[in-house]
Amino acid sequence: MPPPNKKMIASITDAVKTYNGINVVNGVTFELLAGNTTVLVGPNGSGKTTTIEMLTGLRSMTGGKAVIAGIPVKPSGEHRFHTGVQLQSSGLPSKIKTKEVIRSIECLYSNPADWKTLAAELGVDTYLNSTVDNLSGGQRRRLDILCAAMGRPSLLVLDEPTSGIDPEGRALVWDFVRSLSSKGCAVLTSTHDMAEAEAFADELLVMAQGKIQLRGSVANVLASLGGDRRIRVLSPSSTAVEIVKNSGLRFAHTGSSIVLIGSADQTARVTAQLDEKDPAADVLSGPVRLEDVFSIITEPTTEQGGENVSAS
Repeated sequence: MPPPNKKMIASITDAVKTYNGINVVNGVTFELLAGNTTVLVGPNGSGKTTTIEMLTGLRSMTGGKAVIAGIPVKPSGEHRFHTGVQLQSSGLPSKIKTKEVIRSIECLYSNPADWKTLAAELGVDTYLNSTVDNLSGGQRRRLDILCAAMGRPSLLVLDEPTSGIDPEGRALVWDFVRSLSSKGCAVLTSTHDMAEAEAFADELLVMAQGKIQLRGSVANVLASLGGDRRIRVLSPSSTAVEIVKNSGLRFAHTGSSIVLIGSADQTARVTAQLDEKDPAADVLSGPVRLEDVFSIITEPTTEQGGENVSAS
């Protein structure tokens, strides 16, 4: 149940999508609350975009259900009037001007938002007279987001909204998202940028292998694997690997490195063992970051198992 001061805007329950006998999304359930920004993270192929499209009625479900603004989701259903969606590919006509795109979207709504205000907030007002084919990828993405917000949606869904956008544009996008959220809009967004997820999420959903493996506030997710410190061993020797394995702490192989998470005392103990038995080991230490948790929770070969964990 949502907190008493937070209205549930949308939900997806036991969602399954099967292709060729394989569940690419397998039993996904979550709720989206008014005034919350929920960030979905996961590796490519984890099921993020498929989940987003099933929630919004753009892709059929093999099993499960979705509800937006109290309306059961179905293709071309009335839930669309309460939903704004920005997908990774928009398919806008190439020869139409930015301003013409906006005005054509505005005509679809009886009570549209003030497009000039939206354009200023997203920095789109600087290229209103440019045709779509002359926009950069980041400029098109910001235009897509503006169009998704034009109908004053109760739920705004953004799939990789900052992909291809420069740092200044990213700041504009996230300021815009937080502004809508503060006014009561429920926001669901996906990103590959772990720093963005940490900075802007009210709730994190960590997805891997078609399931939500971990969920909760940023603080709870960061603390969910048993500590607030991590060490990273670069190109570990067999001695270093053995020390890490015998530590009893959660760890994972990430490329040519090993990441291990624990308390300050636990990681200090492992570091001391490495200094004693493998003084040539290249060890980095610091506070746990989301990319460290992400490495462990999404790594199928993690020796500790990689089982589902709830941080809520």
